Amino acid sequence: MAGPGRVINWGNAAIDFTGGRGFRCEQVTVEGTHTHGQPLRREANFQNGIFVTNHPVFGTADDVTIRNCDFSGMAQGILREAQPIPTPAGPFVVEDCLFHDIPGQHGIYNQDGNARIRDCHFRDLALSAVKNQSADSGRMLRNISASGITAERIGNALFELAEIGGHGGGIDTVTLQGTGTGVGYLAAVRGRIRNAVITVKGTGITGNAIYAAGQGMRNVAITVDAGEIGQDGVLITAEDSDLQVSAKIRNANSQRRYGGAAVRVTSRSASVLLTDPVLTDTSRRTTYGLFNEVAGATVRVRGSIQATGAGEYAVRANGAIAEFPTRTNLQGRNGRFLGIEKIRGAH
Repeated sequence: MAGPGRVINWGNAAIDFTGGRGFRCEQVTVEGTHTHGQPLRREANFQNGIFVTNHPVFGTADDVTIRNCDFSGMAQGILREAQPIPTPAGPFVVEDCLFHDIPGQHGIYNQDGNARIRDCHFRDLALSAVKNQSADSGRMLRNISASGITAERIGNALFELAEIGGHGGGIDTVTLQGTGTGVGYLAAVRGRIRNAVITVKGTGITGNAIYAAGQGMRNVAITVDAGEIGQDGVLITAEDSDLQVSAKIRNANSQRRYGGAAVRVTSRSASVLLTDPVLTDTSRRTTYGLFNEVAGATVRVRGSIQATGAGEYAVRANGAIAEFPTRTNLQGRNGRFLGIEKIRGAH
């Protein structure tokens, strides 16, 4: 058991848990001096507030709980690093923690499975609030959840899910829920992500509310409610992937990029199902409401669609839209459709 307590200006980590079972850390404040990757003169340079890793001799870092802690001034608030040994059986739990003023990278950077993150707040981070990544370990990470997450002024994503190609890993069975204000992305998803449910809400987004890239996603369901977005509201470039998206997007493309859309699909091989999309723009900064940019992907729209306020067309189909609802509210400065012959069921 660690805490209550305070740790100021240490080295690689304030607390290092390498192998073993049943670690508890509660009511600990960790303050570092990490400034954009460089230590302040004559001061220690925190890399990690808490560092958790498996060990080939000491075994897995199993059954870990971190609760009511405060992290600032470091590269990573919590780094849970995976090694190529079996995934721990016990849970990794982080709850009721505050992560703030982290100029290095992430609030929580998790590289292993069976993780539960609850009711944490993040503000003023250089990169992502909660990042889960399968990389060098080459394993499929399973059973990851984050709920009650709030974030403000985040350089990258509220939630980042990533499988870096070439290692044979991925992430399976994921549930994420949170709210972000002034973030780069609400959710950035890349690579072999399976059986994921992502629910996010936010405003003041500098990039995309949702960004899906890489290849090999299966059964990824995303619900997003977002407004005042710098680029495309939802951008899907992922290949060989299966996504279901329920999107309410307001005032996307504030950077006024030509071709910018509330929902934009540039994949040549994904299967994308849009359910009851509501895509509105009061400033006409979006060129299109829904834009299927290239041929090859299977895009379907079910239930109903509202796409209003587009600077050119409500819906543009360079590639086919294989299904389109009869309940519509479509308004664009130049008309409802461009490429209507490629939209099955449009009228």
